[in-house]
Amino acid sequence: MEIIRKILGKKYIQEYILRNYRSELRKKALHPRLVQWIATYKCNFKCDHCGTGAGDPLPDELNTKQIIAAIDSLAKIGTYFFSVTGGEPILRDDIFEVLKHAKSKGIAIGLVSNGYATQDYIEKLKDVNCLSLA
Repeated sequence: MEIIRKILGKKYIQEYILRNYRSELRKKALHPRLVQWIATYKCNFKCDHCGTGAGDPLPDELNTKQIIAAIDSLAKIGTYFFSVTGGEPILRDDIFEVLKHAKSKGIAIGLVSNGYATQDYIEKLKDVNCLSLA
């Protein structure tokens, strides 16, 4: 359950789902098909409309090894879409390694970015076959 809490993000955890569907999650009867991961709270902007309150990274954000393990677990239970958001996920040094790993597991990729540096990474985004870019 802890890894699910971290993937969903501490700030915006859907406690209702965890509280009401805990037994189904434990039995693996309820499988998340679409997962949205707040990759980092680090952001190069401080937009008023942003719902995450991004700016500085949190001290306990998942490291590369942790998110790779989480993706492996998600792939085993049939997750088919992995949307990455933030903050600004492109500011993570390992973001393309993470996206490539998800792709290698047969999981489609989505990326929510402020778009500021997207042009600099267009070839890498093509390599991971980013299904949606917002």
